[in-house]
Amino acid sequence: MERIPLQKRSIEDFELELAKLNCHVSLRTTLRSYPGCVHLHVKHNVEKSGTLEFTILPTGECWLNVHRNRHKPWIDDVLEQIV
Repeated sequence: MERIPLQKRSIEDFELELAKLNCHVSLRTTLRSYPGCVHLHVKHNVEKSGTLEFTILPTGECWLNVHRNRHKPWIDDVLEQIV
């Protein structure tokens, strides 16, 4: 798994960025290891496979995760635009 830190941003801003990149949130949850966080799974609207994960803490700290077994070429294109 690769963890990619991001500059602080709101979930709403992140979701707007995703929409511009033809992506959407497929899952919204939390992680036990980070109480109070919001954890999103991001999918591409056209490509059916691959998952990009976004986590934001109550402090605003946020990052992306890319798991090797869920990585697809569209993820690299998205990362270039939002990192």
